[in-house]
Amino acid sequence: MTANDLPWNQEAEAAVLGVILRGEADLESVRHKLDPDDFYDRRHRTIYAAIGALAQQGVGVDLLTVHDALRSGPGSRSVDASYLAGLCEAAPVPSHLPHYM
Repeated sequence: MTANDLPWNQEAEAAVLGVILRGEADLESVRHKLDPDDFYDRRHRTIYAAIGALAQQGVGVDLLTVHDALRSGPGSRSVDASYLAGLCEAAPVPSHLPHYM
């Protein structure tokens, strides 16, 4: 399914990102199932693309590393630190992650 397919679920997108940002997801498993175009929300696409770039570089993915990557990367104005922190705070139990992908 891609972002152009309906239905779209903002909360599910946020849940996936929040669990990843808290370091509680098997990132390789998630990356095999999702790519940035699967996210409808532009901010979520930007965040997930930054996560993928960091992972490809071998950099640990968490709130701070993603925030640093976003500050200097494309789309940096669309995502601020408080939005990333909100994703982390609202993320569900990690074992529920497969239900959101």
